[in-house]
Amino acid sequence: PSITERVLRLDGDMAAHLVDADLLDRHARLFGSALAAAPLNNRGATYASIKTARATAEERLELASLVEAYQALKRRHSVVEFADQMAFAARLATEVPSVSAALRAQFSVVLLDEYQDTSSAQARLLSGLFSGPSVAEGLGHAVTAVGDPFQAIYGWRGAAASNILEFAEAFPRADGPARSFALTVNRRSGQRILDVANEI
Repeated sequence: PSITERVLRLDGDMAAHLVDADLLDRHARLFGSALAAAPLNNRGATYASIKTARATAEERLELASLVEAYQALKRRHSVVEFADQMAFAARLATEVPSVSAALRAQFSVVLLDEYQDTSSAQARLLSGLFSGPSVAEGLGHAVTAVGDPFQAIYGWRGAAASNILEFAEAFPRADGPARSFALTVNRRSGQRILDVANEI
């Protein structure tokens, strides 16, 4: 009964992280080879965690074939989900230079809020639009992100808190790395609220 839910979750995860079935297959096979080379326990048997990891990788490969069929069904019926939209947009931003050039011309300054809640596809979309290997392709475009990796709450929909930690590398200035600033003072909540939150 959980297969449908697991197929939908894997489909969403693959789209949110820009992973296609071929990449998933290659990774699972490499992972399987690494697991096969893992040392045995002191009784000469495979560790339970290795067995579990192997079973998970094999299950993911089985589910991937169902995901491919589901993706084909969506294409046939012209249906897209949120993760699909983000993946398509990321491809446009990185594969069609005129799209990113037009948006950079329209938005000379970009502020990204709650950046810890972006998925890999969203991060690729934004860096494809507002950053690049040269100034003509977006290097040094005025982009600022605000976020807190400790408040990342959308992992269930593909968000990766690592995006904000890697922001300076993804959006460098034209003259060198972007600067990062830690905001260590909470100006949103009074001390009583903080005390209660810390107690809870």
